[in-house]
Amino acid sequence: MLGNKKRHRSEAEEWYFRLMNDPIQFEKDRFIDSINLFNDIIEEFQKLYEETPATDRLARDEIFDGIDQSKRDLARIQAEYEIFKKYKTRTAISK
Repeated sequence: MLGNKKRHRSEAEEWYFRLMNDPIQFEKDRFIDSINLFNDIIEEFQKLYEETPATDRLARDEIFDGIDQSKRDLARIQAEYEIFKKYKTRTAISK
């Protein structure tokens, strides 16, 4: 009975399959997903900052610190992605 049905892969199995079949595309997808995630986090922080009353300076300072930290992390990931793209281009030329 179970042999007749197609088995659906879990998300972890799907990512492992991608990693094993095309590690370069996997790395590219990982960088892009991370960049998109940090952009979403920054947007949410900005919405929260705008919704917080100006009189609640402590909360606004904490939110602003979160925005700054997220922007630093985003910049780091983007720099790593640029290095990855240069490496990928260099290795593609040498093949």
